[in-house]
Amino acid sequence: MIDVGSVLLGRYKLNARLGVGGMATVYDGEDLVLARRVAVKVPLPSFASDPAFVTRFENEARAAAALTHPNVVAVYDVGHAEGTRFIVMEFVDGESLKDLLRRESPLLPEDLVQVGSRVGDALDAAHRGGLVHRDIKPQNILLTPEGRVKLADFGIALALGADSATRTGTLLGSVQYLAPELARGESATPLSDIYALGVVLYEMATGRLPYGGETPMAIALQHVEAEPRRPSEWNSALPPALEGIILRAMAKPAPARFASAADLAGALRAFARGEAAVGNSAMAAAADAPVGSWATRAPAAADPAATVPWAWGQPPPPSPWATAGAVGQTQSLPATAAPPVVASAPAAPRYPSARWPLFLLGLVSLLCVLGLVPLGMMAYRQMRLPTTSPRVAPSNGLVPRPAEPGHTLALVASSESSAVAGPWSSRDGAPKRAFAKLARSPVPPPTR
Repeated sequence: MIDVGSVLLGRYKLNARLGVGGMATVYDGEDLVLARRVAVKVPLPSFASDPAFVTRFENEARAAAALTHPNVVAVYDVGHAEGTRFIVMEFVDGESLKDLLRRESPLLPEDLVQVGSRVGDALDAAHRGGLVHRDIKPQNILLTPEGRVKLADFGIALALGADSATRTGTLLGSVQYLAPELARGESATPLSDIYALGVVLYEMATGRLPYGGETPMAIALQHVEAEPRRPSEWNSALPPALEGIILRAMAKPAPARFASAADLAGALRAFARGEAAVGNSAMAAAADAPVGSWATRAPAAADPAATVPWAWGQPPPPSPWATAGAVGQTQSLPATAAPPVVASAPAAPRYPSARWPLFLLGLVSLLCVLGLVPLGMMAYRQMRLPTTSPRVAPSNGLVPRPAEPGHTLALVASSESSAVAGPWSSRDGAPKRAFAKLARSPVPPPTR
């Protein structure tokens, strides 16, 4: 079993465990051949035993090793030892963006521009090489003491296919930065990385995530349906132009986002240059500075202000990262009261209500029923046949005369009858004064 003290392939010695994530364990190692410090990433046993994962892990880790960019953590080697694959990477002596956000958030606009544009450059290089990161988050963005930005975890992120995207350990660590199309089960594209970077920019600008929930599924559903609150509602000092860049990167429809990571990085730099044009010296330094301004802010452990208790509604204490005399690089955050906690109403669904089709269907059904009732009555009248012979009532002076025994019934006209029209008239139209008597033929007696 691979653990601290192991020597992989007789070359890479594992000296200490740096951390354990949802997909792998990272060790502080040493390359005994080249005598240099390295980071060794070993997948967790649940992934190492998956043949599909192992195949993608090896193929795409080699592809990531071919990616060379100053803002990407270099991959040195990919190997197999003791039944487990591993990746040997560049060791970055620094901290993650997540660690910086825990101590200092929201970040200054110039710091946001520097980090966002550098990560955008790294993603653009990867996308042009046919690679998609799929796991952009502050934990994978490393900051060096010299102010450099490094994007890590290309090999592990690319080794995850669609079938493993729903694993419990995988989705928990990245669902806060999951693009809507990935939440719907679609394939990852470069635009998915741009959305995740937009969420990272939102977190840097506000100090909080755009969506929250009790379960990963609830958070993923909000990425698909709910619109985030504007960053300026959490940070009133955020420039509107920078807010527009963040919201465009987080657009729900993928075509509405920036067309490429290079466009996003260019928009951030154009914003910095625009601010510099109006006299913002901090933005002038951030537009094309090779290193971030956080490199000039060293933690002052002996500073009593760093441990002063603070409560909501009180002015914040001085930041221990603000160094005296650093003009144009740092600035104090405005001492504003904390925003009141207001229970926000649930966001309206993005899709139209499904009730109106039901209402329309019910209305059509009612009209059909009402129309069938008269049709049924008419059909009933037409189909109803008489069950007895029609009875002829005497009219126009016709008086029935009882038949004599042995003779048939005869009809005669009374003397008071007037002219009769209709079927009792003669063929020439002249009325008859009397009607011909029916033949009084004797009725033969019944034979026995």
